[in-house]
Amino acid sequence: MFRDDVPVFGFALVILAGVVVIMLLRSVSQPPSPIGQASAAPLPERQAQLTVATYRSVGVEAGHRLPCDGPGASQEGPASTEPVRRAAVCRIPNPPNRISIPVTYDVEPHGIAANIQLAPGTPACFAPVIEETVRAWRYCPKKVRGEPQWRYDEGTILTFVRTD
Repeated sequence: MFRDDVPVFGFALVILAGVVVIMLLRSVSQPPSPIGQASAAPLPERQAQLTVATYRSVGVEAGHRLPCDGPGASQEGPASTEPVRRAAVCRIPNPPNRISIPVTYDVEPHGIAANIQLAPGTPACFAPVIEETVRAWRYCPKKVRGEPQWRYDEGTILTFVRTD
């Protein structure tokens, strides 16, 4: 009984699949409706006005004392070896006259900064200057039973003022 219907059923499925494909192709190739055209009008272009601003650091001066803590550490840490010398040149919209940037870092047992991270949203133009400065300083490592260890999540804030 069903054996005779198998070819007819298969033929009907092929026809149905063909109709579905044709309907899909027609719906894709039709032009958009007038409502879609009205909402697709181009918006006027607004470009942010970028201003070139030059900044110099005022947050850390030559000979700045870096804090030391932990057993066996003195109240005053070593003097920084390098002041911030290089200026940051930024091309940003509406540059502020003064900007303070929080920086976090870890201190290796040798007193060298590692894993330097700037606060989220910091303009990228400050990154090279800050990283160069923080790496140039030497810090007091944490001491455990007289042995230097890593210090994690240390931080400072560098302040820059606009010079132009």
